[in-house]
Amino acid sequence: MMFLCFFSLSSAMSANLYEQTKEIGVLRSMGMTKIRINLLYFYEALIVVFSACSMGILVGTCVGYSMKLQLNLLMSQSAAFYFPWKQMLEVFGLSLLCAFFSTFGPSTQITRKQIASIFRMN
Repeated sequence: MMFLCFFSLSSAMSANLYEQTKEIGVLRSMGMTKIRINLLYFYEALIVVFSACSMGILVGTCVGYSMKLQLNLLMSQSAAFYFPWKQMLEVFGLSLLCAFFSTFGPSTQITRKQIASIFRMN
């Protein structure tokens, strides 16, 4: 599932970055370094991915807990609720990697284009 989400995030971030090439050029002309621009878009992707993970975990936990309550009611047994902490940490770790790899390539390519176009103008 994370593999599929990576391609979705990668295409969305690439489209977003290519739409903002003029803004990146303005940021570069104001003195922002390439590394700061890469970090800016990495942080943007990180916020998108972490908020999506958090909402998914919240909704999944609520649905799982309500299903556990239904099972307890229908079966007249007590079943303990289990939250998968290890899987949650894996998801957040993989989302960190996905955010980095989905923004690193396009942002590096755009900042290189900006530099090349500046040198061609002079």
